[in-house]
Amino acid sequence: MPPRKTTTDLRAETAAIAEEVPESAIEATPIETGIPGHAGYEAELSDLRAQMSALNEQIAALAENARKKTVHLARQGEATVKLYPVSSLLTVAAIATAVGFALAGGRSQPPRSRYERSRDDVADFVEALRARLNI
Repeated sequence: MPPRKTTTDLRAETAAIAEEVPESAIEATPIETGIPGHAGYEAELSDLRAQMSALNEQIAALAENARKKTVHLARQGEATVKLYPVSSLLTVAAIATAVGFALAGGRSQPPRSRYERSRDDVADFVEALRARLNI
């Protein structure tokens, strides 16, 4: 018979839960813990800040441009309504009618045939019988 292997108990070698860790086991500096130091982070931060300020300027310019275009289109619309009041009114009525038909068509259900109503009635009757007979 081969000899039994002896195993060591790992619980004796490892720390228990909530056991105090000696100060010598705790390393204070990041270099000692294995995290590489990063010396050029100030330069990277200044570059990122410069990019952020450039992006802020671009966004402000785009917002101002959008505002100007919106004001221009509103004034153009007002002028069109003043010059062509009847055709503007008819256009708005046509658009409102199209939107109304689109909304009404989406909500309405097609009419059900007599067959479908009868089938649903029979299905409800069978369901009531099953509930009554506990099937």
